[in-house]
Amino acid sequence: MIRVTCLGHGIVVRKSALVLRGVAREQLMLAMDGQPLDEDDQLYSFGPHFDGQACDVLISRLKTLGLVHVEDFFELQWDHPDWLTFTATEVG
Repeated sequence: MIRVTCLGHGIVVRKSALVLRGVAREQLMLAMDGQPLDEDDQLYSFGPHFDGQACDVLISRLKTLGLVHVEDFFELQWDHPDWLTFTATEVG
């Protein structure tokens, strides 16, 4: 289970997708301009240090690496109070 952000924008990437698509961790970190917010054995979480326009750029970079939007990664963004946090886990 990982922490995810929805303050600004966040992106979650499946580690199994990286293996499937032949993407190295270093390539992902370079594409995302830095280290993850959180990670576990199955997922990486990035954010909240980017806005909507930057999120679009990051999504384009992930697609260029060969990752498939929604199946391999997705973005998070919704309004919520500061006192609430969210987590994610891969099922299945």
